[in-house]
Amino acid sequence: MNKIKNNMRKVLKNSVAICTIVSLVGFMACTKKIEEPASSEADEQLVKDENTMNSEVDVITRLSQSALYLEDLEGGKVSKTICATITHDVENKMVTLDFGDGCTDEAGVERKGILQVKYEEVFSIRTVDEITMENYEVMGYTFNGTIINSGFATNDKDQIFFSRALQNVSVTFADGSVFTVNAATQTVTITEGGETVDLYDNTYEVTGSSTGTTRAGIAFTSTIDSPITYKAICLTEGVIYPVSGTANIVATGYPDYTIDYGNGDCDKAITIIIGEQTYAFELI
Repeated sequence: MNKIKNNMRKVLKNSVAICTIVSLVGFMACTKKIEEPASSEADEQLVKDENTMNSEVDVITRLSQSALYLEDLEGGKVSKTICATITHDVENKMVTLDFGDGCTDEAGVERKGILQVKYEEVFSIRTVDEITMENYEVMGYTFNGTIINSGFATNDKDQIFFSRALQNVSVTFADGSVFTVNAATQTVTITEGGETVDLYDNTYEVTGSSTGTTRAGIAFTSTIDSPITYKAICLTEGVIYPVSGTANIVATGYPDYTIDYGNGDCDKAITIIIGEQTYAFELI
């Protein structure tokens, strides 16, 4: 238990600084073609929207965890790092991040709306249990829905892991179209860096699957075939995306998609396989 406690303290304490780096590079994951594919616009849009959702869910989780560890948390306190009015309900273990009608942080990222964060506290360790997004807006994209974290523990390699679920998480775009993840179940594992205080030596893997509806109203399922890996060191190079791993997307009426995030390098290049054809893309 002491090892779990110490490891988790280090990881959670570091989240404030890491979150600042994430906000510097933004969250959008639209793709820029390196090679001109023969795929339709609908094919490409599904890949873009899936990445947009996943990237911002990670940022929201970091923002929420960071808010739990701000020193002297009091109702009405404004955090310059997160840029929000923070209200802490100690009795009900609830933290509210209110970005109001528009709050621009030190990195120039504007956010609006509210994040309601429920947490648990065991041996003075606070962990985010549930995040509810209420018209939470970033760069003109509006997010609603619930993120649930549970089961913080260590495996037989002393690596911290936890479960993350999404429930009816949606992104509303400027044209009024909506991309929705109805349900998702993921496991997040800190594979490297859990024993140190270095902010940038953490590596973590994500596995799991999700189901939802595209902006065109098409049902899809996304499944991680091999663990998707993120490296915190990549944040210093402006890369918030996975460095390796593959995911398969099946959409009604369309060929299967396989996304390959590479071989471990900190870059924005990915490979998308649609049917028998392979395309190179660059995330921006």
